[in-house]
Amino acid sequence: MNKKYLFAPLFFLMFFGASANAATCTQISDNSQIELTGKLSFHILPAQPNYEDINKGDWYEGGYFLSLEKPICFTGGDFDGTGFSDIQLMNGYDYNNALFKGAVVKVKLDGLFAGFNGHHHAPVLGTIVNITQNGTTIKPKNYVEKRKVFDEGNDITEEYETPMPLIRAFYYSLKVGRGDLAQEFITPEKRDKGAFGITSMNKFYGNLKTPILLQNLEKITDTKYRVTYNYSGTKSTCNGKAEVNITQKDGRWFIGGIKALGGC
Repeated sequence: MNKKYLFAPLFFLMFFGASANAATCTQISDNSQIELTGKLSFHILPAQPNYEDINKGDWYEGGYFLSLEKPICFTGGDFDGTGFSDIQLMNGYDYNNALFKGAVVKVKLDGLFAGFNGHHHAPVLGTIVNITQNGTTIKPKNYVEKRKVFDEGNDITEEYETPMPLIRAFYYSLKVGRGDLAQEFITPEKRDKGAFGITSMNKFYGNLKTPILLQNLEKITDTKYRVTYNYSGTKSTCNGKAEVNITQKDGRWFIGGIKALGGC
């Protein structure tokens, strides 16, 4: 039985839009491996409960993708010969996030399957066997986060359809050194200004010795939240707190300002 690909937001359909004009299709079986060349990218995407919009209270998740040089189509298994240009990489987290900033690479994949639920943000998904760039094999980072997250035992469903997921997504963007992704959660009139500028955020958060980690998030009022976080620079470690102010525009929440409650 064919699995149905549930592709939630329209702009993802446009971004990862399939090409129906792909030429010769490749036959796929359960143990198929294929080597493809494309550009790596990383995105923060909406998840449960609605898989539509983090700024409206959906949870968030990171997604790693390979955008192909040329559209391709598959037949066999769940594939019907439809062409596509993007593959979601199931084990992209095993690699250094710095690689996922437009690098053109050759990726060997296996376990290819058609997307069928809201966590699948491309029409095809696969597992990385290896990645090479200019003939050199890129090794997995195998990084394991050892810092404790104070609220990791909380029931995340209580945060659905509140501003809390977007606050978490903002700090997650900073953790992976992506000021451009963090800006999606800042009120439009304050983007590219001061500390909220992409260059400023990339320069600071992208060069930390130990990336920033949001450890605790608590509600003060409907428009004010307190965060606890830590990170390490080259000379010092920060254990900080801040108040995050939330604004709403056209039914979507944004970060309107952040007030540090300590020295960092």
